[in-house]
Parts: sequence; structure tokens; C-alpha cells
Amino acid sequence: MSEVRKERAASPSAPSRPFPSKRTRSDDRSVPKDTSAASSAATASSSSKVLEAFGSFRDEIDSHNDRRERLIKSSRDVTALSKKVIFLLHRVDVNDFASAQQSPKAQNLFSEAETKLQEIVSLLRQAALSEGLGSLDSPVEQVDASAKRLRAQRYERNIGGGLEEFIEAISFYHYLRTTRLITLQQIQARFLAEPVPESHFYSQQSDLSQTAPSTSVDSQALHVPIHRYLLGLSDLTGELMRFATNAVGQGDTGSVVKQVLSLTRQLRDALDPFVPLVRDLKKKQTVTNQSLRKIEDILYAITVRSAEFGSDPQALREMVRRTLASSSEPNVRDDDE
Repeated sequence: MSEVRKERAASPSAPSRPFPSKRTRSDDRSVPKDTSAASSAATASSSSKVLEAFGSFRDEIDSHNDRRERLIKSSRDVTALSKKVIFLLHRVDVNDFASAQQSPKAQNLFSEAETKLQEIVSLLRQAALSEGLGSLDSPVEQVDASAKRLRAQRYERNIGGGLEEFIEAISFYHYLRTTRLITLQQIQARFLAEPVPESHFYSQQSDLSQTAPSTSVDSQALHVPIHRYLLGLSDLTGELMRFATNAVGQGDTGSVVKQVLSLTRQLRDALDPFVPLVRDLKKKQTVTNQSLRKIEDILYAITVRSAEFGSDPQALREMVRRTLASSSEPNVRDDDE
């Protein structure tokens, strides 16, 4: 048997081993040189296409990050201005609340708030137009309707925080002027293709619902999402609680507090069904319930103390103030802990 194996190994016609080593593998010198050059050219072309594709990916990511940063900055500016509007509106005297004959101080405060609101609308319009977040074409590019909708949904979160704060501010302003809740259509009317002055919406107090221009989906510089509107209204309840507290300090004997309490309850009940559908609404509704309890405590203190000091308004205000201060002390200690 060993002799047969030796003969097969020595025979030139014997089949080669299935896995020859590098020393026994023959070099294939039959490949022409021009084929190797063509292969190198194809490899270089393929490499250049890959580099070009990754270059386009890089440009797209850089563009996305730049747009995102610009919108976040605009959102912060809108948030800061909206907070200034809210602080300004809390200086309005309770006697000028929804009054047909406003005092000069209230007129100046409302005029200043109107100017700031107009500035906020201009900031939001400019950001939406430059980044193409509405149905209108941006100055630098024109895309189809589906791309506009996708872009608006993609970057809505980056500007949504400022938009919520603006809705909270303008809804509070609208309530102090009209004692009514602003609608989504009235907010959306601020962002039509043609700018509308803020004074236009309050030029006819008797028929305010007809002063908002008709909105069209094809003529909006910025689309206001429904969930941002709901979140902004949920934030409004905190400002209503502060307004009720300030009203008691300014001499209100319960009429304003009752009206604020009624609106806060309606908001709480109307927003509760949307808690499973809107992100962050559950947390905001928890704050709404806390604000509602504080307003109820205020009205309860007024009702109880009115029976004792109804004939002395100054003493009534002082006792209500002391009652509210003593009831809020445990909550403050709990928060500190």
C-alpha cells in the first residue's frame, strides 16, 4: 500500500492536492495587463461614488443639525418673551378685568403686551418661513407639499416648547380682554401668509369671533399642532390660579374667583380625556388639579370669612390673606423636603 502511494506521488499525471500550499501553487501569468488596469479604474470609480454618497450624507446631517439649533434658539427667545408677557399681565388691576372702560394703566399694560405678542408672532413666522415649517415655500428652496408636511412634523418638537409658552401667554391675554378662552382657529389666524396686526383681533369686542380671518391649509406660515394647543391651555390654569390669588389681594370678594374657578374646572374636565393621547399632558393635569384646589380654597376662605367680616371689606381681605397664607405653609415645607 505504501508503494502505491509513492508511485502516485511520483507520477506527473497524479491529481493535485485539494489545498495546495503557496509553494506548490502555480502563478497565473495569463491575465493581460489591460484587464488589471480596467479593474483598477472600476475600483477607483466605485470608491469615488461611495465618497460622494457619504459626502451627501454628511451635508444632510449638517443641514439637519443647523436647522435644529436655529429652531431651538428661536424657541428659547419665544419662551423668554412669552414669560415677560405673562408677568406683565399679572400687573393688570382686577377692576379692569374684562371692563369696557379700562383705566389708563390697564390700557398701557395691554398695549405693551400686544406689542410683545406681535414680536413673538413675528419671531415664529420668521423661523417657520426660513426653515420651511409651514405650507408656504421658504425663500431659499421650494419643495412639494408632502415634503413640507414631513419637515414640519420632524422639527415640530424643536420649536414646540416656545409655541406652548406663546399659547399660554396669548390665551391669558385673551381671557383678560374677553373673559373667554381663545380658540385654535384664532391662534392659527396669527400665522397666515399675510401678517395680521394683533390689534385687528380686538378691534370689535362685541363680535370678536368674526374678527379672525378664515384660515387655509395652503396659506399658513406655521401650522399650530392641536396637542401644543392643548398643552398650552393646561399651562394656562396655573396663571388663572395666580390671577385669582392676586384678585383677592386687590379687594375681590369672590366674583372674579368664581369665574376663574368655573373656567379652570371646565379646562380640567375637557383635557382629561386627552391624557392618554398627548404626551406630557398627564403631568400638566396634575399641576392643574393642584391649581384647582388652591382656587377652591380661596373661594372657601372668602365664603367663610364673609359671614364674619362681611361688613368690613378691609378686615375680610386681611383674614382671607391670613387663611391662605396659613394653608399654604405646609405645602411649602413639603416641597422643601
